[in-house]
Amino acid sequence: MNVARYVSFFIITFILQLVLFFVIKKDSGVTIVDMAVMSLLFAFFSFILDKILGREKEA
Repeated sequence: MNVARYVSFFIITFILQLVLFFVIKKDSGVTIVDMAVMSLLFAFFSFILDKILGREKEA
């Protein structure tokens, strides 16, 4: 399990959301908690998909 990969997914998506909602769309109503949750969900779904697709490759 490569934890650094999923941590980097979280950090990259969080930074991209910060840029989008605080620099590009200044009046969006999105909070930092919303951004953190969405980044966490993206990393989690990436982990799940890697586990599912990894099992299919082994079979």
